[in-house]
Amino acid sequence: MLYNVMTLLMVRVLPLWIYVVHFAFWRLSYNLTLGLILRRQSNTNFITEWVRNFSPESQVLAKRLVKSSMGTDYSWSKMPVEFNAWILFRMFAMMILANDGLTYVILCIKLFQPLDQNPLVLLLCLVGSVGLIAFSFWSKTSAHRCVGDYAWYWGDFFFRMEGDLVFDGVFEMFPHPMYTVGYAAYYGFSLLCRSSTLLIISLLAHLAQILFLVYIEEPHIQKIYGPSQSDIDQMNKARQRESRVHAKEPLGLKYLDIFRPMDFSLVYSVVLNFIIGVFVDLGMGFYTTHLIFWRLLHFGGLSLILHVQSTRNWWMDRFRKRGYSEAESFALWKRLYNFSVVMNHASFLIFSYRVTAPKLAHVTKEDLFSASSVATTISGFVLIWISIYIVTSAAEALGHISWFYGDFFLPKDTSEPQYVGIYRYMNNPDCVLGFLGHYGLALVLRSWRVFWVALLSNLANYLFVHFVEVPHMERNYSNLRDAAALERVLREQVERVPIVRQVSGKLRLEATKSTTVLRQKTKEQALQVQDKLEKLRADIVDDISRLRNHVAQHRIMLRTSVLKDQAANRMQRMDSELLNLLKRSTMTREYLEECLSDDEALPESPSHQNSLDHRTSNGIDHGTNNVKSD
Repeated sequence: MLYNVMTLLMVRVLPLWIYVVHFAFWRLSYNLTLGLILRRQSNTNFITEWVRNFSPESQVLAKRLVKSSMGTDYSWSKMPVEFNAWILFRMFAMMILANDGLTYVILCIKLFQPLDQNPLVLLLCLVGSVGLIAFSFWSKTSAHRCVGDYAWYWGDFFFRMEGDLVFDGVFEMFPHPMYTVGYAAYYGFSLLCRSSTLLIISLLAHLAQILFLVYIEEPHIQKIYGPSQSDIDQMNKARQRESRVHAKEPLGLKYLDIFRPMDFSLVYSVVLNFIIGVFVDLGMGFYTTHLIFWRLLHFGGLSLILHVQSTRNWWMDRFRKRGYSEAESFALWKRLYNFSVVMNHASFLIFSYRVTAPKLAHVTKEDLFSASSVATTISGFVLIWISIYIVTSAAEALGHISWFYGDFFLPKDTSEPQYVGIYRYMNNPDCVLGFLGHYGLALVLRSWRVFWVALLSNLANYLFVHFVEVPHMERNYSNLRDAAALERVLREQVERVPIVRQVSGKLRLEATKSTTVLRQKTKEQALQVQDKLEKLRADIVDDISRLRNHVAQHRIMLRTSVLKDQAANRMQRMDSELLNLLKRSTMTREYLEECLSDDEALPESPSHQNSLDHRTSNGIDHGTNNVKSD
């Protein structure tokens, strides 16, 4: 502590490297020394055994140290040895943590830049830095309030208290808030001091803390707590679903087998594209078109396939008709989707290289290793690392089947979604934070064109989630949450602000009034439309009735015309038959006319009938004789 006071008083005299070394010593004492001690304690309980085997002199010294921290009423002999060991370790850890924070603040004072810049820039830096520092303080205090001293000082490395891991408070909003968002103060102080050197040191210190989390804390948590029952159930369901698939298809470049034709085509395409992109200059037009093609295929073509598959089961029906099984049809989709994902990343990397390739020839050593350049580069790689972590965590939480949107193609096992892993903290982590790698690459290359491509790609992915994935979830699942914990808390905190509450109240009132007016107008318009439809319906009914009458009359006329034609045809046939009959007989036209005139002149008396019969008989006989003579 005295040394810290001396360095603070001589901040304008001592060189910078002393303060950097001083902070690095305590940071390594935290992450390296405490990390190794806790790792060994987790595996062998060596601190507990060391305290248990204290000599009488060491025990007396330990009692004095503990009582100075816990108070004179603390009884060493009445407490379990595990608790005593933890109290001693906590005193040692508190000393390291206090010096780590104090040396960082002294380093900030050393690197503080004079206030000789643009007032607007200074104001923005001040507002941003205060916001980050306040957010860091809130997350740290909220985490301590949730877990208490027991978990804050790694008490579960020494003894286990009853209970399971609970994700509430700030732990419901962020994973490991003490080690992730809790270090936002580092970047707030860097912004306040406007120092690239401090930003580099802060990034490296935060990276060391993340490594402490990954290699020390996380393995111990998994060992003593293990996955939760919901996580176990989710993993079992994922394994059951994956058992329906014959073999795992490639996930990115994972599970690749070049002896499979599709995998060989993928490797060949990627290698060929990189060779052409690096060694052959085809012009920015070609590489831009190449990038746009793969983006449109992925966010346009594949999104359309997922939409029609969700609404009409188009993909599965198409391949079922061609003799493919359910698993084979889904495997074809996975290969297509993975091919598109890999080629999209490859085309983006090639485009980014071609954009910055002309600048690389003019980069000097001073530009490359300047404090601002190094800080920008490290920040970009940190964003890339966060993006990789987010995507891999999402893939691990979803499983192999769900990563490829398996619920679009295969029967689902549950009607409610499971929010496990990173999905506890946000609904669509790959959409919200998965594109940080694109922005990180733009930051590393310091290219605005790469940044705009990253922004448009992120926007396209958001549109896909909004118009394809969310409607599918609403159609097929129940009890969907409208927002994750972080979004809900932000809404609540924002609504507590008086100005926001007043504005939101006025907006709600205006919205209610507008809704009422709109509902009234809609009702009136609906009634008007209904009246018009009724009138139109009546007119249509009348028109149909008239049309039916016209059709009936038309049918009668057609039938009459048909009958008339048939009668005419029959009369014509009868006339033809009669003429043919007359030609074959000996009766002449004059004889027939004479017969007709006799019929008209004579009354119908018996004598007349007899004479007519006699004449007819003679005529017939005469005709018969004539026929015979012929």
